[in-house]
Amino acid sequence: MTKLATGRSNGVRFIALAQKAMLLICVFASVCSDNAVTEAQIVSGSKTDWLQGKNRQRNSLTGISASWDESPLRAQIRQFAAQRRMAVLLDRRIDPSPTQTYSFADKTAEQIFWAVAEQNDLGITKIDDLLYVGPSETTDRLKHVLAQQKKKLSKIDKTGRKRWLKKIEIRWKDATTTDDIETWLQQKGIVIDGSLPHDVMAAADLPPLPLIDIMGIILAGFDLTCSISSDGSTIQLQEFPPLKTASIRHRVEKGSTITSTRIKKEFPNLKVSGRTANLSIKGPVEDLAGFERWMVMQQKPNIDSSSPRPFSLKVVATRGDVLATIASQTGRKLEFDPNCQDILKERIKLDLKGVFLDELIQACLEGSELQYNLETSALKIFLP
Repeated sequence: MTKLATGRSNGVRFIALAQKAMLLICVFASVCSDNAVTEAQIVSGSKTDWLQGKNRQRNSLTGISASWDESPLRAQIRQFAAQRRMAVLLDRRIDPSPTQTYSFADKTAEQIFWAVAEQNDLGITKIDDLLYVGPSETTDRLKHVLAQQKKKLSKIDKTGRKRWLKKIEIRWKDATTTDDIETWLQQKGIVIDGSLPHDVMAAADLPPLPLIDIMGIILAGFDLTCSISSDGSTIQLQEFPPLKTASIRHRVEKGSTITSTRIKKEFPNLKVSGRTANLSIKGPVEDLAGFERWMVMQQKPNIDSSSPRPFSLKVVATRGDVLATIASQTGRKLEFDPNCQDILKERIKLDLKGVFLDELIQACLEGSELQYNLETSALKIFLP
C-alpha cells in the first residue's frame, strides 16, 4: 500500500513538472515569436534600388505620358514610384483610399508627383532622395525643421553625432506599429524619453537617409519633433515647431535661366542674395515651398519629338499586337507585367483618325483595367 501511494505521488510530481516545462516552452515560444515579428517588421536595407544623386536627377527629366483611371492614391503613388525608382513616402495622416483619374502628357516624374499631390490638396517636399507627401502645413516646414536639428547636433559628442548623421537604409511592412519603431531604436542604443503615440503604419521603403532625417520624418506624421541628449542616446519628444520663416541655399546650374532677378519677380516676399551660382533665399516658409514647386515646374522634360504627330488606325487584332505596333512605330519598346498577358490577348476593333498618341493608347486600353506609362524609350503596360 505504501509503495502504491508513493508511486501515485511520483506520478503527480511528474505531471506537475511536465506542465511547468510545457508552460516554460510556451512562454519561450511566445517571446521568440514576438521578437521574430519585430525583426520581420523593420528590416535594414531597401527592397528597391532607388535612384540617387545625379542618376536620380537625370532620370527625373525623362518625359512621361501616363493615364490612371480611378486609382487609389497610395497604391498608385507606390506603383509609379517603384516604376520610376524614385522613393516616395506618404504621411500617415493621408487617407489612402480616395480614387481619382489622372492624365499627364510629356511631364517629368517630379512634375507628376507634384500634380498628384495638388489634385488631392496635399503638399510635397524633397528630403535628399526622398519625396515626402503630406499636409502642406507639415511639408512646408519639414526640411527646415530637419535642418535645424542637424545644426543642433554640433552640441552633442562625436560618437553620438556620427550615429545620427550616418546614412542608413530601412524598410518596414504594413501593420508596423510605433512600438516596433521604439524597439528598433532601442536596438540602436537610443531610448525615447516618453513614448510615441500608438499607431499602426503603412509599409515604407526608404532610400539611404541620415538617422536624424528618418526619425524626423516619422515624428512629423504625429506633429512631433525631438531634442537629442548630449551623448546622443536619448531623445525627448516635442511639438512640431510652427516655423514662420526660414532660409535655403540654391545652386544655379550653368546655363540656367533661373536668375535672382527672376526669382524676386516671381516671389516678392523672398529675399534673394549671394553670387549668381549660389544664392541665399530667405522668407516665409509658404513662399519657400512655392519656390520649390515652381522650380519643379520649370523642368524641361526630354521628349521624343515623334510623339506629337497624329495617328490614324483601322484594325481588328489582339490588344497586345496593337500596342506592340504602336510602340515599334514610335521608337519604343513594349513592356508589360506578366499578369497582363490574358488581357493583352483579347481582340479589339479600332477605327481612329487623326488622334494623338495618348488618345490612341487609351483607345487600345478601353474596356480593360490596364494602365500605362509612356516614356521616351518604352511603353509600359500594367494593372493597378
